[in-house]
Amino acid sequence: MDKQRILDLTKKVQLILSRLDPILIYFYQTHVEQHWKWICSVRGPEFTQDRCGLYTDNDFIEAGHFWTKNQDFIFNIVQDWEIPKLIIKNEKYNWEDYENKVDHFLEKCEEDTDIR
Repeated sequence: MDKQRILDLTKKVQLILSRLDPILIYFYQTHVEQHWKWICSVRGPEFTQDRCGLYTDNDFIEAGHFWTKNQDFIFNIVQDWEIPKLIIKNEKYNWEDYENKVDHFLEKCEEDTDIR
């Protein structure tokens, strides 16, 4: 699909969703290929091979390149959307730290809502 068409569609969806006062928590994977390998190791060969068609290191490298471009495109859309959002760059799989950030963010959003 043409990038501009995707951006136009995204703006329409954002306009509709903005009326619902959304908040967004977005996980950004800094090492996409490594993340794919991690996901596939957790989910197993049924997911890795049967669903995603990833068999070799080259398959993971290709998937990493594709999803990096895709993720960067989406990341720019997320950054531009003017709603409360928390963007977490997943660099070290530090889930305890991420959970604390999410909790703090949600508490702040709740406080801000109470003020309105």
